[in-house]
Amino acid sequence: MRVRPIHLAPMPIDRQTDHQGTPTSPRFRRAAAFLLDLTITISLGQVAMVPLSLLVPPDERVSAGLVIVFGSIIGFAYLGFAPRLWGNTLGKKLFGLRLVSVSTVGEPISTPRLFARLLLAGLWPINAGMAMWSRSRRHLGDRLAKTSVERAPHGPALWLGLGVSVILTVGAVQSASFAMRATMMNAPAWKTAQAHLAQLGAEVSLLPFGYRLLNDSAVFDARLGVGYRRVVLARDGSEWKVRGSEAVETPYDGASFQFDSAR
Repeated sequence: MRVRPIHLAPMPIDRQTDHQGTPTSPRFRRAAAFLLDLTITISLGQVAMVPLSLLVPPDERVSAGLVIVFGSIIGFAYLGFAPRLWGNTLGKKLFGLRLVSVSTVGEPISTPRLFARLLLAGLWPINAGMAMWSRSRRHLGDRLAKTSVERAPHGPALWLGLGVSVILTVGAVQSASFAMRATMMNAPAWKTAQAHLAQLGAEVSLLPFGYRLLNDSAVFDARLGVGYRRVVLARDGSEWKVRGSEAVETPYDGASFQFDSAR
């Protein structure tokens, strides 16, 4: 009697696991959690800039650099310490994801490994592609830190995560906008503009409505009574001097500063 061998087709890989059976994160949840955590990171960094700006007002190249670096460190510290302190970042928690170790299953991820995961954050286009489309959904930072993002067993419903994330995003954006204006509170340029506006005889707001700093020039839009007024300043040595002001119907409601490194 001749027995013929039976050839079985390979089992298809589950779309929620990699080739080793490790659960992976759904693409939409992973992307939504990343965007929310990025928004929170930027907002925390900008809020952290406010107290430092009271000591080193960011209307000069060096002080602006210090304030930006400090804010960036605080913002990224959230991504590094949140999983260690609370078990997860807010974005991953809301969208039912968790960060786990692939080398020491069941053990918490050490703080050095969490920060090692952030070392390659600058390569975000590559990381995004790997997190979305690679079989294991692990980006370069995950591979360096030996971590993986997977679906949490008892995460909240997707609609609930989306609803809360919208509220948090709006709050984070508003906080960041206020923080950027508050960084000018003790800046010599804004104080010069305030003194000029006070001479016009109307009540001047504590913070500018919007401003733009570019090298040795500055433009502030401020609420003056029931209207708005724009003040243009230029740096003259170590002092700021007003070059002109005018009423505006549509004020600039943003905040930006830029210093040319070649100057």
